[in-house]
Amino acid sequence: MEINVNELMSGEEVSKRVKKLLEENLAEKVNYALCDAVDDVVKKFVKEEIVPAIIKDLKNNKKEMLKQFENSIVKIVSTLAEGMVASATKHLEDDHHVKDVIKKIFNIY
Repeated sequence: MEINVNELMSGEEVSKRVKKLLEENLAEKVNYALCDAVDDVVKKFVKEEIVPAIIKDLKNNKKEMLKQFENSIVKIVSTLAEGMVASATKHLEDDHHVKDVIKKIFNIY
């Protein structure tokens, strides 16, 4: 392997390059450490403060939530039933029209 002397960096250039790489590496490590620390704090806060508050709120409002859930189910079933009745009515009307057409075609009275 041949070394081109013109491409070699001076000692000062090497020193600057090493210093820059060390600074970048240190900044990256600090960034990761900071992110991990913040993540740990947030996880701890959510576990210790938020989750218990949500559970307490859910328990305190359980009856009202169940009532709303039941009302929603009644509305859904009612809407489905209305749709089924409308569909059945339309089919009966269509069936009646078909009978009228057949009667007219075959002169059945």
